[in-house]
Amino acid sequence: MRVEAVASEELPSTQRRILELLRRHGTMTVEELAAAVGVKPSTIRKYALELEKRGLVVRYGKRISPAEEQREAEKTAASLPFFFIDPGRGAVVLRVSSLEQLAAALRYGLVEGEALSYAVASGCLASWLRRLGEEGLAAILDEAGEGNVGEALDRLVDALKARTRL
Repeated sequence: MRVEAVASEELPSTQRRILELLRRHGTMTVEELAAAVGVKPSTIRKYALELEKRGLVVRYGKRISPAEEQREAEKTAASLPFFFIDPGRGAVVLRVSSLEQLAAALRYGLVEGEALSYAVASGCLASWLRRLGEEGLAAILDEAGEGNVGEALDRLVDALKARTRL
């Protein structure tokens, strides 16, 4: 179903405006949308829930994305998997193909020790996130440096919790 068809025929003007802004700017926060539309954040949250039920947007935490953008990101992630590698053995420890899988792997400790430290310290994980268009998540890892890998991973897990449904 095309957004334009639904937006022009069935949606109130405020919801159409939200969709227009998301199509133009991509992912936005509730606060950004509220300021742009001229309504309260609670109104944006209410409309975003309605739009999500129609399959037009995807909500994660305080961020809202057009559904098409989310589907494209999922396709891209699936075509660009990330492999956690144990540098000592050269063996693949785990393969992830989405932010949700990465969040689960980190949250539940599926990747530990050298493989995780290597993915962060080498910049490989940050690079993968950038290829997915996740500059903000990559920046969290960039700020870590080699000495603060654990702290960076904690911040990444928190950010992924806000972005995914885990």
